Amino acid sequence: WVLLVGQSLVAIAQPLFLSSPALLATYWFNDSERTIAITIGGTFNIIGNALGFASPLFVNSDSDDKDHSRTQITNMLLGHAIIGLTLMLLTIFTFQDKPK
Repeated sequence: WVLLVGQSLVAIAQPLFLSSPALLATYWFNDSERTIAITIGGTFNIIGNALGFASPLFVNSDSDDKDHSRTQITNMLLGHAIIGLTLMLLTIFTFQDKPK
């Protein structure tokens, strides 16, 4: 049930993340720059997803020791959480409503 709740939260939040580059570009860029800003924002969304999907490939699961594999997966997820939390805090404390 934990997996179902997690997937449901991600599914609810996904439309917000997918539309955020367009919303941000509307407020921050003029008409001539808006298209390229939306393109860059959408591209980095895809690149971030690809990195998130590719990162488990670097977890060494060749070992038959389940505790070792569990530790590696936990460390990978902890790394994801630290990166996400750091970026969230940077966004909260440094992001302006509108450019000057």
